[in-house]
Amino acid sequence: MLSVIEGMVQLERKKLLAFAKTIVPQLTADDILQPQDYPELENSPEFRYREGICVGLESALHALYAENNARGVAQGAFRGKIEE
Repeated sequence: MLSVIEGMVQLERKKLLAFAKTIVPQLTADDILQPQDYPELENSPEFRYREGICVGLESALHALYAENNARGVAQGAFRGKIEE
């Protein structure tokens, strides 16, 4: 289950970056972590919606990590870096 959610998070992050680049083409993966630096992103309802999907999946992933940690289950090495 954990690897499925990790895969979903990675996919949504890539999709978010690709969408953000349609608004601000020179963006990097790190730039979308601070969308307030780009008014075009900050004021884009579609970007914010897509960002919310990522945040929701990341929250689910962290909840699974916490549950596994509480049970003493070994964690994977998910790095969470967006590949450009």
